[in-house]
Order: sequence, then C-alpha cells, then structure tokens
Amino acid sequence: MNIAVLSAGGDSPGINAFIRSLYYFCAKRGHTLYGVYRGWEGLIHGEYTLLTESDVKNIAFTGGSILKNSKFNPLKNEENVIKIKLWISQLSIDQIIVIGSFDTHRIALQLSNAGIPLITIPQTIDNDINGTDFSLGFYSSVKNIVSAIETIRTTNESHERDILIETMGRKAGWLTVFSAMTTKVEGFFIPEMGIIDIDDMIKLFSTRREKGYLDNIILIAEGVECKGIKRELDDDEIYSEAELTGITFTISDLISQKGYRKPKVVILSYIQRGGTPDVYDVVLADRLAFEAIKLCEKDVHGVTIGCENGKVYSYPISNAINQRRLVNKYYIDLASMLLD
Repeated sequence: MNIAVLSAGGDSPGINAFIRSLYYFCAKRGHTLYGVYRGWEGLIHGEYTLLTESDVKNIAFTGGSILKNSKFNPLKNEENVIKIKLWISQLSIDQIIVIGSFDTHRIALQLSNAGIPLITIPQTIDNDINGTDFSLGFYSSVKNIVSAIETIRTTNESHERDILIETMGRKAGWLTVFSAMTTKVEGFFIPEMGIIDIDDMIKLFSTRREKGYLDNIILIAEGVECKGIKRELDDDEIYSEAELTGITFTISDLISQKGYRKPKVVILSYIQRGGTPDVYDVVLADRLAFEAIKLCEKDVHGVTIGCENGKVYSYPISNAINQRRLVNKYYIDLASMLLD
C-alpha cells in the first residue's frame, strides 16, 4: 500500500513520535510511507518526500513536526480538491493519515465527503476533539505548564505577589484544569464556568492575603469570558485568526481599576506547545499509529482514531467534531477541591 501522512493546524509534542511509529509499522508490513510537508498545503503544491528510516529513527522524543505544520485551508478554493485527487492518482495513494486539531478534522470531514481517502488522528493541546479521552500532545503540554508554574512559584514566594498565569486551550479549559490538579495554585477560571466576574478574582486574592498567604497564583484560560471585556470571536471560522492570547492583561488592568493591587501577568504562550513529548504521548502515538495501519489494510476511510477508557478504536470523523469536547463538572470539582 502507498500511504501518506501530514500534520496540519497547530503543532504539539507527539507528532514526530506518531510519524516514527507509523513508518516502522509500514516498513514491517510492506507498505510505503510518504510524508507531506506543511499540512494541506503540501498536497496542493506536491511537496512531499518518501520517508526513510534515517528520517525518523531518532525523532520519538523530538517536539514539533519534521513535516512542518501550516493552517492552510484547502476548502477556500474548489480547485484544491481536484489538485489533491490528482496528486493521489499520480502517486497511487491508498490512504492519507491526517494528524491535527479540531479545525483540521473539520476540513478532513469535507474532503472525505468529496471522496478523498483519509483517516484522522486527534492531535491538539486544547484536547477539545470528541470521542477520545486525551488528544495527542495534551499531556506533554500540561507537563510544560506545570514546569513553568513551578519555576514562577519560586520567585513569586520571594516577592510575595499576586500573579495571573494565562494558558492556551481556546474555548476549552482542559489545560488549565489539569494543571490546577497537578501543581499548587490558588484558583483557576475557564470558559466552561460561564461569564466570569472580575470581583470574584479580587475576592480570591484578598481572602488569601487576609489569611496571611502573600504569594498567590490564579490560572486563566485564554478563552474565558469576563464581564466588562468584549471580544469578537468567530467559532465557525476554520483556522480562525482571532487572537485570544492576552486577555489576562485586560483582567489585570480591570482589577487595578477597581482599587485592588495590580496582579503580575505571565503569558505562557508557545512554551506550552514546544519541547519534548511526555512518555504518555509517545506510547499513545504508538497505539494510534498501529490502529491506523490496521484500518488502512482494511480499506477503511473517513474515520478518526481515539482512545477511551484505555481502548483504541475508530469512529466517524463527524462524531469527533459534532461539538467541542469541553471540561465537565467532575474535573472542575476535582481541581477545585485540590486548590490550596
């Protein structure tokens, strides 16, 4: 079989581990694996390579993607579907394995409906793809966030400050909640909590200080909605360019305007997406890649591969994106009970 693999949308640790595993499974079972550069864009422009062992043998614990990522949307031009089909025909491609985010899955569904043979792999630190407990890269990102918080905590204890730390996740608060569960913080706010009142943050800080705790950290998910802060967000736009990063600066200003001491702000930004993958993500990559190869050999198309309750399985791409997977009450309550 001739199989192609690409990574599209935002990157995360674990992509290279998946590509490596996929290569070895292909090689051991007599299949050819092509790597497509820069996601969907590479399909349109014919940018690809025949992957070899030297390309992949040492990349399991390397962050990013050796194939590069882009947020190119092929659906903006109807001719792109024709170009993709032509490329598939020229190389006799039997299956394209797409590693990517929620929006990448949205594109994949439409291309699949147009007759493109593909399988998708949930890969996003946002962890907002339905049907899988954890997307590839999520745990690695939590590890990065916790490491950063632990570093910030030491200097914060010296200066006895109130700090707001902003995490990624767009409209889902998984990164924030799991980080709050894993390390010492005094509070967290995520989109799933509804519209946030700045006074609640002030109360949290002031109550802690009244009790004699002078170094306090609150985690803020970048997608939170706050009273007094207006943002235009188009959740229907694929690969939206809407900037979510930085709301915490506005929150800090509003806290100051209400007469409370202004908290320091730390935006973790791309620290969360980079670096070495966690062992969990490497093993998950192995399992997802093996399932992908088995589905290719069965000539199965149009499905996503997830892992629920420890079991790897496939399900329709449409089920992966019928709604965003958001943090449920169980995890919010669990994290809240673990707060200092």
